[in-house]
Amino acid sequence: MAASSTQTGPQVFINFRGRNVRNGFMSFLEPAMREANINVFVDKDEVVGTDLANLFVRIQESRVAVVIFSKDYTSSEWCLDELAEIKDCIEQGGLNVFPIFYKLEPAVVRGGGREGT
Repeated sequence: MAASSTQTGPQVFINFRGRNVRNGFMSFLEPAMREANINVFVDKDEVVGTDLANLFVRIQESRVAVVIFSKDYTSSEWCLDELAEIKDCIEQGGLNVFPIFYKLEPAVVRGGGREGT
């Protein structure tokens, strides 16, 4: 039986930017979540440059979002649009969010600091 058919519970939407995150951190996080039978959604099956409507639906269907902030995160309009939808879902009370700062100081995301040492 395929792992995806045994995943249960609320969907977890993972929002991230960049090949370094996908090939690094995500290459461990996603399989670990799937092994724990967590219903996780990652955009790897989406066609880049297509309408974000499908991803917005996936966010709205989720109960948890994991946002992985990295050095190039804000250079992606796609990621920022997803983040805005995540924020809207938080305000409606339907989504819990867990931020992860991947090789980045939180102050950089807030705009008040510099990348740490």
